[in-house]
Amino acid sequence: MTINHKLLIQAQQKARAARQNGDGAKWMEANEEMKRAAGMPWYRGNSNKRGGEHAMG
Repeated sequence: MTINHKLLIQAQQKARAARQNGDGAKWMEANEEMKRAAGMPWYRGNSNKRGGEHAMG
């Protein structure tokens, strides 16, 4: 897993500002940006095509 530290810091700053301003929509944007910057696995492919982690069969 690769972390883009520059993008992560920018997203964290955006989230902090959004929280201080009470802007939930902006915070959600920042949250998604933090996940992408951290290289979360569900941003590398569509996990729904595989049925997700709790799929049976």
